[in-house]
Amino acid sequence: MPVYPHIVDVWVGRHPQSKANVEEIHYGNHVRLSPVGEQQIEFMRRRILSLNIDAVVTSEARRAMEAVQAMDLHLPIFPCTELVERRRPSETIGKWSYDPPVRKILDTILANYGPGYQYSDEETWEESNKIIENTLMYLMELGRTGFRRIFVMTHGWRARMLFVRAFEGRFDPESFRRSYARTGFPNTALMHMWYGPEYNNATQLSWQVDIADVSHLPPDLVT
Repeated sequence: MPVYPHIVDVWVGRHPQSKANVEEIHYGNHVRLSPVGEQQIEFMRRRILSLNIDAVVTSEARRAMEAVQAMDLHLPIFPCTELVERRRPSETIGKWSYDPPVRKILDTILANYGPGYQYSDEETWEESNKIIENTLMYLMELGRTGFRRIFVMTHGWRARMLFVRAFEGRFDPESFRRSYARTGFPNTALMHMWYGPEYNNATQLSWQVDIADVSHLPPDLVT
């Protein structure tokens, strides 16, 4: 089978472990990395350097920006507001994610996540869908301007959203629920996506995706 050139190759990474990951509490975008997260940076840095990246696109959340700056990759860095963690309902902010009332809220949102639904003030499916489409358009534009190999630093839910959109060809709520239930995306995991001709149809351009990878981390640092 012939191999066709990609318009852009993107490696999507989840930020290193944060203090909120350790405590299992959502604080928002200002939370910092944990001591383990700081150790993970060097392993992630080595992997990124091996990929011959042209540019970095990063969430503006503090934990993501800290990690990108600490990696010192000497590459153009493009902060991206839309890559921050999804907006959670205000009722859950600062509370333990497995506290029964909080868990009930989060499970209810996931079960009903889709067009027309909103529990309170969390990010809706419509907002998420627009964010993902805008992000992919932005990455394609960067690819067409010469940044053909891009590293994206983002968050677990955003990475899963990108996976579903690339794998399914659309951001479908039911596909997202299946992905959330059946796939993990550990801190610093990488997912390779690309935009280009499909395997079986060189005239059809689409986003395609590989599985998340944490092979750059030693077992005791996988989180």
